[in-house]
Amino acid sequence: MVDSIKNSGFKLAPTDIPLKMQNPAFEYSAISGAGKSTWGFVIESVLKNAFPDCIIFRVSLNFKGGAGAGSDRGDFQEEVGIPLARALFARGCLETEPGYVKEVFRLEKVIDLLCQLARHGHDPSQKLLLYIHLDEAAMLNENGRDVARWVTCALLEYNMRADRLGWVVPVLSYLSIEVAFPDAMSSSQAPFFEASNP
Repeated sequence: MVDSIKNSGFKLAPTDIPLKMQNPAFEYSAISGAGKSTWGFVIESVLKNAFPDCIIFRVSLNFKGGAGAGSDRGDFQEEVGIPLARALFARGCLETEPGYVKEVFRLEKVIDLLCQLARHGHDPSQKLLLYIHLDEAAMLNENGRDVARWVTCALLEYNMRADRLGWVVPVLSYLSIEVAFPDAMSSSQAPFFEASNP
């Protein structure tokens, strides 16, 4: 994972636009109780050790509502940008449940705001890695729609901006259908993300 980030567009100047293949997302899938949620927190310390001169800022969204924090699922039925922006704003800026936030935000503006929040008190020339953990991401997928993929792509689009304020790294963790129910998933439904262990 660390090598993939080091070789990604993260190494570019903020005004350089990376190639899409320089824009990785990561996933971790396993059976229930295997430490998927904990893994999301461990990655933060791994990234801080691997990039000691960078600002590492984590925002965690849980789409199942684990640890009594409430679910961040929102309404992803028709559009992903607005509910994702609302969830990121609620968790990353207000540290509350998205249900308390009724305003409509543009996703790139919320990511800009998170980057500004992360940079507060730091040297403005430092690189920023905005690590977004999407826990239980498969809970977004309903009626054959791969909403988790749309959410990840929406986050990665931020990195394609020449005026980005940081580098977004989405990390998905979820219960593996392949592990729990090996015959339930065809090869055409296999995840497109890079599987990784820190």
